[in-house]
Amino acid sequence: HSEARSANLLLEGPAWTLPGGELRVAVGAQVRTESFETQTTVFGSTASPVTTASPQQDREIAAVFAEARIPVFGPDNARRGLRSLEVSLAARLERYDDFGETTNPKVGVVWSPLADLAVRASWGTSFRAASLPQIYDGEGASATFLSRADGNRVLSLYLIGGNPDLQPETAETFTIGFDYLPRDRF
Repeated sequence: HSEARSANLLLEGPAWTLPGGELRVAVGAQVRTESFETQTTVFGSTASPVTTASPQQDREIAAVFAEARIPVFGPDNARRGLRSLEVSLAARLERYDDFGETTNPKVGVVWSPLADLAVRASWGTSFRAASLPQIYDGEGASATFLSRADGNRVLSLYLIGGNPDLQPETAETFTIGFDYLPRDRF
């Protein structure tokens, strides 16, 4: 049995008008609770079924985040080679009661030197804690036969269940690309 509850607050909208257009800002907060408990019955490892139950596990997460989209150049202040230029800045701070605290920023740029071309790039970091079932799901083992590529069957042991030693996943990403959309050419 798995359960998640969350409360979210988001304020979003234009903050100021800049020479390049509207500066848009979003700020918010989130509180989330998760719980997990399991009962597993394995029928294949012994002469009679074996039932195991894990006690309920809980997690609390609190987060705050902010994002700004900043139009540096736009229709009102465009110039040769700078039809538009937009910068986005974002950050998320999360506190897990079981994994600790993490801060993840993201920076993005979209530059349009011509009406038909937009070049975009972004850099950021991310964090993902293992889910409660991935950590605490009940353990079990079962024997079975698997077919090999050569047609022979081999006795194998399946191990199932959570792994309490799992650590969070982290990543650093960088993307770059472009959009070329010719207008009035076809």
